[in-house]
Parts: sequence; structure tokens; C-alpha cells
Amino acid sequence: MPQGERRGPEVDLFDFTYDGKVTDTYLSGGLGQLMDGVEGNSNFRFDPDNSGRKGYDWVGWKNDTGDVRRPPVQIVFEFDRVRNFSSVWFHSNNLFSKDIRAFRKAVLYFSVGPPVSGYQSRPVVYKYMRDALIEFARNVIIPIPHRIGRTIHVDLYFDAKWLMISEVRFESGT
Repeated sequence: MPQGERRGPEVDLFDFTYDGKVTDTYLSGGLGQLMDGVEGNSNFRFDPDNSGRKGYDWVGWKNDTGDVRRPPVQIVFEFDRVRNFSSVWFHSNNLFSKDIRAFRKAVLYFSVGPPVSGYQSRPVVYKYMRDALIEFARNVIIPIPHRIGRTIHVDLYFDAKWLMISEVRFESGT
């Protein structure tokens, strides 16, 4: 996935704990903050342990184009074996007064092999209904019943200038 971006002089929305290969702008082959079990506070600038790292629990990407048709944020999840998935949860920020919204659409592609083996022809397309009333962070739950795969490629489409995710959780069985 692409590394998160900086939001102003005090807030880095990077994945600081990523344990795989890290280049300037891309993360691969590991796990990090999106899978650590910690959901970020709705106020992304909150620093609960006074560590000086505002936004630490969030990974965020910016849409500088002002166009919601910007290419999506692409994240690939690779599992140790083929799994039978029932849902995926994205803990998303929706502080729209600060130009942050949950994604407007997610497209999930499944493969029973590694990413290079190709994806199944029928992706799951999920359209999220925009919430313009409540600014709390929330779990966006995407049902994916009986989808089989070892690799899942996710495209998250912007609905504002910022897209911020703090946690991703898959429900699955073998």
C-alpha cells in the first residue's frame, strides 16, 4: 500500500510500525498499524499517551486534485493460506468539518494465489452512503460472504480531500 502522508506540520499519518519493506512511498510484505487492533480516536489530533505523535493511530492519504475521481488508494492483503471470507471491517474517520470522510466506494478483488497469479473476474463492489451528520470515526463493514481467496486487493475511493483508516479486520475461516 502507499505510505500515509503528512497533514500539516504536527500530524504525520504514516504507518510508523510497519515491519515489512518500506520505501519512500510504498509498504510491502509486512504488517503495521492497520492490523494492530487499535482503533483511532475520532479527533485524529488526539495524543492519548502524550507521546507528541498526533494522529499516530491513523494512516491517511490526501487527494490534492480536488476531484473525487482521483485514483483510489490500493491496499493488497496477503494471507498465509486460502481462506473463506465473510466480511471486512475498515475503521474509518469521518471528521467532515476537517475535510475527512470515509471512502465513498470500495472494490475488492480476490485471488487464490499470490497477487501475480491474477484475480477472479467478479470483484465485490461496495458503495458507502455518505454521512453528513455524525463526525465520529466508525467501522465500515463490508459483507463478503463465501468469497474464497489468499490475496485480496482493495481499492478505496476518496469522498473528500482526506481518507483515513486506523484498523482493518477480516472475518474468515479456513
